[in-house]
Amino acid sequence: MIGGREAARLAGEIDYRALTDIVVDASALSRGVVFPVVRVLLGKAPATCNLHLVVTHEPTTDEAIVTVGCERATTIHGFKGTLGQQSFANAAVLWLPQLVPGQVSVLRQIYNAIEPSPHDVCPILPSPAVDQRAIDSLLVEYRVELGAWEVDPRDMIYAHESDPLDLYRTILKMDSGRKRVFEEIGGSQIVLSPVGSKVLSFGALMAAVERDFPIMYVEAIDYKIDECRLAAESDRGELVHLWLHGEAYAEN
Repeated sequence: MIGGREAARLAGEIDYRALTDIVVDASALSRGVVFPVVRVLLGKAPATCNLHLVVTHEPTTDEAIVTVGCERATTIHGFKGTLGQQSFANAAVLWLPQLVPGQVSVLRQIYNAIEPSPHDVCPILPSPAVDQRAIDSLLVEYRVELGAWEVDPRDMIYAHESDPLDLYRTILKMDSGRKRVFEEIGGSQIVLSPVGSKVLSFGALMAAVERDFPIMYVEAIDYKIDECRLAAESDRGELVHLWLHGEAYAEN
């Protein structure tokens, strides 16, 4: 939590006028650090400065490393949105948690921390995915929570594991539809919880920046590593690159 605030402060102190490109490598950084930095950079960098976000995408390796969260769920620094504001006290809250192996207790903790409590829950599942049985395994692991959250099978969100733009577009489409439906009865509030694959979480990040969605998460304080599984993995993954700001978006 402190790391994200400090990283954002340092990013805000940089003089960007002489820079042409900024590359943020998120491969070894937590979301609690990367997300605040990216938000500051998007706000500070001039239109001529290119902002690139890159990460090494290795789903099989990621599954061999399970985060151990702290005891408190909170919003990521800079991503509180309108959560808790009186004007949204009667809003219909939709929670979009990213289901990943080994994070049942973390997502349960986040669900209990959201105020007001979510009216609906639409879990995010990886599809297509490297592991073709990933969805079946997740549905078994989260069967108790899915029942407690009253998740309708038709409300599952399937997002391409290797394409953050797929999830980004899906979230924006859902938000646009909900705003029309709930605008006369208190409004709509979408809460994001990207706790798994960083590639998928980047889709949530882009949507949160564009629509000011709150992001609830539990900061990692330790990691449990399956050393045998990690040693057996031969997949070196691929580099995923997102061009978030700069010349590509300049107006003609």
